[in-house]
Amino acid sequence: MAMWKATKAAICRVKWEERNNRIFLKKSRTIEEVIDSTKVEVAHWSEVAQSSRVRDKVRLEWKAPEGNKVKLNFDGCSYGNPVILGIGILRNSDRRILGMFSGPIGNGNLLKAELLALLQGLKLVKRLGCRHVEVEGDSKVVISWAANSSTTPWTFKYD
Repeated sequence: MAMWKATKAAICRVKWEERNNRIFLKKSRTIEEVIDSTKVEVAHWSEVAQSSRVRDKVRLEWKAPEGNKVKLNFDGCSYGNPVILGIGILRNSDRRILGMFSGPIGNGNLLKAELLALLQGLKLVKRLGCRHVEVEGDSKVVISWAANSSTTPWTFKYD
């Protein structure tokens, strides 16, 4: 049921956004871009719907990576569109902080915030020369896209 509600909300939101862009900004997107935007919104709203149902039942606990691995924890948030923020921390198996970042990372919605926070974290990992990395975030959608890029919508692959 949550997916159906998310789909309805996403279609309404994308339709409203496209209408306003055409009327007020004289900008329009291709049908493929509108479909991709709708898919992103469905993913976003279904994740929001699921997370609000289980939030009170989940206890979070950070676990250190094993062996010579490091762990990147990241999160993105949207403080009212269009400003998005990201935060991340990189730690080793001794729980020592190797690096971190936080602050504004662009414009967009919550899903884009999560994606850009992951990207910032991966840039930090690369800059520090870490090779064996565990990645942990709270967005199932972003984690699945990172693990299987063929499911990532076109708009995020080439943004």
